Amino acid sequence: MPLLPTSITRHRTPGRDRLARYTLTSIIVTVFSLTLLALLVGGFALPAVPANIFATILAAALSFELSRRYVWRHQGPRRTAQLTTFFSVAATGLVLSTLAVGLASALTIHSSHLVHTVAVLVANFATYGLIWVGRYQVSHRLIFKPIPEPTPEENATLE
Repeated sequence: MPLLPTSITRHRTPGRDRLARYTLTSIIVTVFSLTLLALLVGGFALPAVPANIFATILAAALSFELSRRYVWRHQGPRRTAQLTTFFSVAATGLVLSTLAVGLASALTIHSSHLVHTVAVLVANFATYGLIWVGRYQVSHRLIFKPIPEPTPEENATLE
């Protein structure tokens, strides 16, 4: 008995499957990042900007490994080009989210602790929501290019 209805599996393609894995990975990394940020700002009352930087760096490392192994199914050693490009994109997200978090923090610094924490979380989430599609495209086209399958002619010459 199939696990998924035929109406779903009939429309599956490698691109759609990859996008679904990317979406799931993004959800996992977002929950991790926001939970850590909430603990640091809301639970430990750390300043929002350093807490955001710390949470974003840890989330970027998790995102790289999940993206590399699960989304794009790359195995073996990490390539320097992958690391450099991925973390350059992550640094852009870090700068944008830090600016947004800093602004949210400054605007709510005299509000209740709960309002301040929620504003910081919303700023972080909104920033990454805005850049999500762009990160997928950069990851797909530059960082984790799908490895093309050899053609039958290429297979014959390899044997």
